[in-house]
Amino acid sequence: MVKGMAHNEALNNGGTSAPDRTPIGWMISPADLLHGPLSWLLCGLVVGHIAMALIHRYWLKDNVLARMVEARDR
Repeated sequence: MVKGMAHNEALNNGGTSAPDRTPIGWMISPADLLHGPLSWLLCGLVVGHIAMALIHRYWLKDNVLARMVEARDR
């Protein structure tokens, strides 16, 4: 318990890791900057993928999914 408290205390007091007290601000800044946009990009890619699968299945009716599964079994 004390070890965990020391780690949390170190992170809250200046953004350093507990064992060697090395500053990690250089890692946190890019992560904070990119986290939101990359999460929206991932959500957009997932929604786009689902939308295109449904378009191929119900609008184009070209059996892309069946062909992909068939090709994978070879």
